[in-house]
Amino acid sequence: VLPTVAEQNQFIVAAQSSPGFDLSIAQLSTYATFEALLDHFNPLTTYVGVLLQGLAVSPYPAGAAADFWKALTAVAFPGGSAGAAWQTALSSLASIIPVVCFTSSFQTKVKSIFDAANSKMADVIAEIALLG
Repeated sequence: VLPTVAEQNQFIVAAQSSPGFDLSIAQLSTYATFEALLDHFNPLTTYVGVLLQGLAVSPYPAGAAADFWKALTAVAFPGGSAGAAWQTALSSLASIIPVVCFTSSFQTKVKSIFDAANSKMADVIAEIALLG
């Protein structure tokens, strides 16, 4: 609970500068909990996308996020789910996602989406973000 206008404004400035949320005081009162507020902005999808973009092959790490999200998985991570680039990305994901969530059955599901013909990074990112 942020009881004063000063505290609310300070929170909004922090939320706009760090994760980049376009937040207003009205939204602070609309959502009863911080979790509900985060769910509104769905930051996990963005964070998963940023992590994977940084681990993809060139030109994606330095390119536009929109281009990366539209990229075919086979182009962003050559070799499919068995390729070295994706294995590095999978290890990074496994190091930050709790084991109870990043189960072998979940990884199998992500792999099937990843290796599907014409699968795009947006498909994989969305599936991984559902985990949270």
